[in-house]
Amino acid sequence: MENLFVYKFKTKKGLYVYDVNSNNFLLVNEKVFQDIDTPNWNRNPDILEGVKKGIVSSLRPQIVRPSVNYEEMKEYLDKKIQRLILFVADSCNLKCKYCCYSEVYSDSRLLSGKLMSWDIAKKAIDFYFSHTGESINKKEEKVISFYGGEPLLNFELIKKCLEYVKSVYKTKANEVDFAITTNLTLLNNEIMQFLTDNNIFIAISIDGPKELHDRYRVFKDGKGTFDIVMRNIKKLYEHNKEYFRKNVVFNVVTAPPIDFIKIYEFFSSNPILSENWYGVIGGLTYTGGPCFEEIFHIDRREGFETEEKIFEIFKENVIKYGYCNNNFLLKFYYEDFWNIYNRNMKRLPQEIVERSSCIPGQMRLLVDPDGKFYPCEKGASSLQIGDIIHGFDYEKCYSLIEEYCKIRNELCLNCYAIRFCKTCYIGALKGGKLDKKTKEEECKMIKVHYSNMLRRFIEIFIEIMEENPKAFEYSRKVLIPEKYFLL
Repeated sequence: MENLFVYKFKTKKGLYVYDVNSNNFLLVNEKVFQDIDTPNWNRNPDILEGVKKGIVSSLRPQIVRPSVNYEEMKEYLDKKIQRLILFVADSCNLKCKYCCYSEVYSDSRLLSGKLMSWDIAKKAIDFYFSHTGESINKKEEKVISFYGGEPLLNFELIKKCLEYVKSVYKTKANEVDFAITTNLTLLNNEIMQFLTDNNIFIAISIDGPKELHDRYRVFKDGKGTFDIVMRNIKKLYEHNKEYFRKNVVFNVVTAPPIDFIKIYEFFSSNPILSENWYGVIGGLTYTGGPCFEEIFHIDRREGFETEEKIFEIFKENVIKYGYCNNNFLLKFYYEDFWNIYNRNMKRLPQEIVERSSCIPGQMRLLVDPDGKFYPCEKGASSLQIGDIIHGFDYEKCYSLIEEYCKIRNELCLNCYAIRFCKTCYIGALKGGKLDKKTKEEECKMIKVHYSNMLRRFIEIFIEIMEENPKAFEYSRKVLIPEKYFLL
């Protein structure tokens, strides 16, 4: 008989089994815990009773299939592009040591030094508006982003792009948000006024306190950038506090050796960085690609133990108050815990629809200074999916979808994290192709992550119920129904 499709873990207060089919957690005794993931499970009467009642199962999905067929994909790309990312500056005034557009990542594009021309930008904007329809809901918000390198190196083009959209696409301009990702070192009074006058969303790159930020995020002469970035953040804040609160987020890159405590304390103690709900952490990225250890001679996981310490702070907050009001910690943990708490309790289907990766180019179409199309801004120069002259290469787009599904069928059907994992084909990229072994390496880290999150979720929930029962008084569902306990 096939082994049960389960994952088991211990907390300080009990032994638990996560059943993938029911998507539920089971509190079990020691004998059940010992046998349930072994071939001897069918000799344990408690487990047999659980299987009979449908509490646990050996059923596994049989196939992962694409979320769309070829014609449906074409329709999305022809009519429903959500975000246009203009790579207006294939150049940067910094030389960050971990840059995703550097040798640290083997499949990354390298910055060419080019600035996007008005001709390419205009064609890209026209292409975007001819390939997007009416917004149906919030998930389909339209955005035009300016990216690099450092996009403010091409500030005059950015101004011209906004003028063009507002003059030519008047009826659609109100549906579109504009955004810039920047290191903020080039901020001046003209740029600052332009940002606020046009209500532009801005993502500022800052990695934590000076000692951490300046370790990798440096000018080309090796000088750290922290002082000028913080000075410009304060300048932008004082220029228009309401704009700052509503429109500014911070992108944090954590690189080994990591110190999560220092990053947490930095964002939590600075009133400018921590006072508003939205404007704290827009993105929290861990870097350290396969080449990282070879180049920097630092263990990619050095310092990861500090994350356990900030989790304890998060847990104390939630247990005491029933929630956490620290924005940095919320960004760190909220999404994972919310996905576990709000998980779909329906039985695992035999056929899994691939939804962790996008339709290439539909959600985040990147156009570079040469007019080439890429699925997103994540740096892979080998994944060109068309160009501004010929449009999308539909065959290339769909081959990515099919190839990724093929890899997922080989790796994911027996994985306990299949309901939660959201990795995309970028994580499987090697040498310009999707590679199974590369994906397997990523999977190892994903499994470590979710093993921690599942255990921690139970630890927090059980302790909340013991120490503050009213905290979950209005829960949408009981997370561990009594009838599911295998005692």
